[in-house]
Amino acid sequence: MLDDLLGCTLVMREKGSGSRRILEDALFSRGLSTERFARTVELGSIGATKRLVERGLGIAFLYRACVAEEERMGRLAVIDLADFHVMHPVMFVYRRSSLFDDELRSLCAALCGEAGTSHDV
Repeated sequence: MLDDLLGCTLVMREKGSGSRRILEDALFSRGLSTERFARTVELGSIGATKRLVERGLGIAFLYRACVAEEERMGRLAVIDLADFHVMHPVMFVYRRSSLFDDELRSLCAALCGEAGTSHDV
């Protein structure tokens, strides 16, 4: 449960970071804020965030893809919180009139299909 983590030190990105904004919005929608955590540490990169968490100095909310290698190597553990799932829209962009236009459109359609979302290509 998310409430069980509020006694931890939260390691997060700096103000103005897109990933921090996503976290703050997700917490806000649940009546929470980063200030509810025991302590907060702000860092300027995902790499620095992962290093602090690897050293046991706090917890972080990061994109799963960003920690795949560390999880595979056993340096970080992922906790699936039953009451905290965050989804946000992303833009798939590519160079107009690319040599790979058809392939990129197919890729976008496939990715959107797997995610159960709509797409405009």
